[in-house]
Amino acid sequence: MVAYYDGQTLMRRGILGPNKEVEVGPIMERTLTRKQPVYLVNLKLYPGKVEFNYLPENTQGIICQPMGEKGVLVLGANAPRSYTKQDESWVEGIADKLGASLDTQATREVKA
Repeated sequence: MVAYYDGQTLMRRGILGPNKEVEVGPIMERTLTRKQPVYLVNLKLYPGKVEFNYLPENTQGIICQPMGEKGVLVLGANAPRSYTKQDESWVEGIADKLGASLDTQATREVKA
């Protein structure tokens, strides 16, 4: 799992890939601009998978979930089509909560 907000990686947890740097590619950019999640259920079918080189090489499925105004929560799975609707709802709820907290903190810092 990777939490990315306002141009910086806030957290990397779990089994991680060889690259420590998170670079925003087209898929993550789409999530940031449209504020809609992107589910890649079988990663080997997508040429854009190369942008997720910070996840393990055997990552099979990805959720890119918007997180507040400036963030994305990225989750990888080791099996294709492994996320259920319940998982997607859970990820959305966590991302909404984290995003709201981060947005509030960012607003306070700008005003200070």
